[in-house]
Amino acid sequence: MIYEYRVYETLPGMLPALHARFRDHTTKIFERHGIKNIGYWTSEVGDFSDRLIYIVAFEDACQRQRAWASFRKDP
Repeated sequence: MIYEYRVYETLPGMLPALHARFRDHTTKIFERHGIKNIGYWTSEVGDFSDRLIYIVAFEDACQRQRAWASFRKDP
């Protein structure tokens, strides 16, 4: 299993819209392309307040490559 740590940084005030996009669309699209959602975090104290930090997982490096390629082609 490969775990991938990713960070999105938004413009000030745009984090709620990013949360909505991930909640309503992105996590489902990830799963459709074989990207397993592990966890999503934001910070309220002691870190940047405009970041969405998340971890996704893949069976192996080949499956990761195929999944991201498939995701990028999704309209």
